[in-house]
Amino acid sequence: MSNLTGARILVTGGTGFLGSRVVHELEHRNAEVYQASRTMGYDLRDESEALTAFLVSKPDIVIHLAAVVGSVGTNEKFPGSMFRDNVQIGMNVIHASAVAHARLIVVGDASSYPEDVKSPLKESDFFTYAKADGKDLAFGDAKDYSLDYKSEVLTLHFTLPLKTPVKGKDLSIEVYDPSYFVDFSFLEKDAVALVGAPTQCKVALEKPKDTSVAQSSKPMSESYFANMNMGANFATKIAVKCP
Repeated sequence: MSNLTGARILVTGGTGFLGSRVVHELEHRNAEVYQASRTMGYDLRDESEALTAFLVSKPDIVIHLAAVVGSVGTNEKFPGSMFRDNVQIGMNVIHASAVAHARLIVVGDASSYPEDVKSPLKESDFFTYAKADGKDLAFGDAKDYSLDYKSEVLTLHFTLPLKTPVKGKDLSIEVYDPSYFVDFSFLEKDAVALVGAPTQCKVALEKPKDTSVAQSSKPMSESYFANMNMGANFATKIAVKCP
């Protein structure tokens, strides 16, 4: 789209390194651009200030670039505080966009993901990790796609094959998002089944344990967030054992 005449666009973090260039480009394309950042008087960590920025600008489109950032040293020293602030900013921007009936575009980068995530990021992922006799297994491309919409629930069906067939007595599968951005739940009954396996093979499903209020209310230090692979703590685990 080369001409944006008449479009009301709100850019969060519009005074930052990336945001300022986005603002310049949008103005060059004749958009009516508004900005929301601390330097513009809006602290997006505060829900009321975020709503005010949106209600004042009345945007058609929101480009979300705002974040609490720092040097490598700051990130390593205060990972918990920065994680909390950026989650709060994201929640407030999503809520304010819904209130304003604006289309939301969220821009992120690879630094938002745990350090062990492979780069470049894949176009799609199925959040499934497997091992045979303790060794990591690689999956091939998913196939047999189909969608089912029923009772206001959209379900994606697919087959995720191993890249190379393997032999082993112990197979373990874990399903989780390392960043815990995506949550997963399994059926309460018959969530896992073996098809075509020897009768001696057994399968067991272990769901993540619920964290009690007392446990979750314990103070957490900054070091707790140094390992951002938190999703593994909430993985659903499937174990298959064969003689």
